Amino acid sequence: MQGKCSNIKAGADLSKCDLSRRIFWKANLSGANFSGALLVGSAFIESDFTKTTHQGANLQGAWFIGSKFDGARFVGANLTGANFSGASFKGAVLKQLTLSNTQFHKAIFEGVHFDEEDLRGAAFRGASFIQASFLGANLSGVDFTGADLRGADLSGAKLAGANFSKAKLAGAKFTKNSFL
Repeated sequence: MQGKCSNIKAGADLSKCDLSRRIFWKANLSGANFSGALLVGSAFIESDFTKTTHQGANLQGAWFIGSKFDGARFVGANLTGANFSGASFKGAVLKQLTLSNTQFHKAIFEGVHFDEEDLRGAAFRGASFIQASFLGANLSGVDFTGADLRGADLSGAKLAGANFSKAKLAGAKFTKNSFL
């Protein structure tokens, strides 16, 4: 690995770098640019990705256990098979993602907007979505078992096969939903 791709630190430009199959523990990568980067099969444990950019990044099968993505931007990223258990996404932007078999157990998404997004194939067991928005989102088959959706807006969302067992739903809005 040479040049910019060997300078793995906060604020680094890691766009289009191949950081696949690497292990990072408590890494501070806040403000870094991962646009178009490959992080396939990597593990980032309790790492800081605050205000990072992941446009078009490939994170297939990567682990981000207990990592912090507050204020991060994920647009057009492939998160297939990735594990974000215990991660925080407060104020993050998550758009046009590929989420097949993606795990977000006990992750925090407070105030995040998933409007019009396709979240099929994701598991959000025990995750926190307080004041989150899912307007018109496709949540078909999504697992929200034990999730905290207090005050979340699920108006117009497709909910066929979604699992809300033991979920906290006080104040959540469910208008004009499709359960078919």
